Amino acid sequence: MNFWHIQMHPDDPQGVNEAQILKETGLIGLGEWEEGQSAMNDFINKMNVGDIVAVRKGKTLVALVEVVGGHEYVSDTTGRLDWFVNRRKVKILDWNDSGRTIPMATGTLTRCANESTPTMQIIVGWYNEVIEAMNGTKILELLKVKPQIILQGAPGTGKTRTAKEIACCLLSSDFTELNSHPNFKLIQFHPAFSYEDFVRGIVTRVANGSVVYEVKNKVLADIAEAALKNPCAPHVLIIDEINRANLPAVLGELIYALEYRGEAVNSLYELNGCSKLILPPNLYIIATMNTADRSVGTIDYAIRRRFPFFTVPASVAVIEAQPTSQCREKAVALFKIIENIFKTKLLPDYAIEDLMIGHSYFLAESEEELNSRLEHEIKPLLREYIKDGILLGATSDVLELSV
Repeated sequence: MNFWHIQMHPDDPQGVNEAQILKETGLIGLGEWEEGQSAMNDFINKMNVGDIVAVRKGKTLVALVEVVGGHEYVSDTTGRLDWFVNRRKVKILDWNDSGRTIPMATGTLTRCANESTPTMQIIVGWYNEVIEAMNGTKILELLKVKPQIILQGAPGTGKTRTAKEIACCLLSSDFTELNSHPNFKLIQFHPAFSYEDFVRGIVTRVANGSVVYEVKNKVLADIAEAALKNPCAPHVLIIDEINRANLPAVLGELIYALEYRGEAVNSLYELNGCSKLILPPNLYIIATMNTADRSVGTIDYAIRRRFPFFTVPASVAVIEAQPTSQCREKAVALFKIIENIFKTKLLPDYAIEDLMIGHSYFLAESEEELNSRLEHEIKPLLREYIKDGILLGATSDVLELSV
């Protein structure tokens, strides 16, 4: 993926501008003029489908678009857009409603080749905001259909952070105050986790020198009860690493309750003379799943069909958008080298989005920190993949990796 900025120079007696062209045609383009040979060559031969382009007027950004079509040469016989002969179809990602500008606007078409330039940071930062908003919107739409979802992806892709951001949207909470919100809970599963740890179970306490056994609600039953008492307010439970537990055993009868929200199911334990449990529709469950974790079993079909799945991918754009990093360019280069190892060495049975090392591993403030992460976090994980036969013949590639 490349990032560009373009000024299209419309010259129309009817006053058509860049925004109108985008809205009416879904195209970006250039005319032909003697001084513009370099820009035309880049537009025709170097711009690719999937590239991101910031359309500008001078230093003011107009829209952010994604290239979805190849180059076309079309002479407008009506004369209305006869300057607009080199064209590419684009998808509009966002309009600049917040007054974004770039510090330099030289050239009709410019590829942002240097990740450290302010212009590149502004465009990539804008792109990241758009993608995060799109992902958030999609996840929220899925939660409207089923009030539980699993965010899946490779290690380091920010699944837990994304889950918290969605929780903030649902609860209208600030990110820094989420953990103290009364309608929010977070729990992490592990192989020893049980139904009695998650839903309801028997606990012991000492009273008057004697051991007393009593049934207590645990995290799920607690938040479900709170949501049931306050049906107009959303409640959110995040389950981190959901696939690390034995889910059929942990969820028990709640497998049914997940699909039939608002219906009572019988718990294994009776509390205050009642064994009923209800998962109300205003209780949202957001789970995360590490798709690279081979130490645990896969989620069975009965549970899988109760959850929509959303993949959170590794994204080099997140690394490119770090404004304070002193080693951003080296981190980007390292990410791309490792990505290429996965593209060329990964077995066909595996998907790169399930295993590619996530961007958070590369978010280092200094070269020393990046090198430490490479030696002590990234390389050991790659070696595990090689040992498990997931990456073939990549040992030398991994040993030669350096910052």
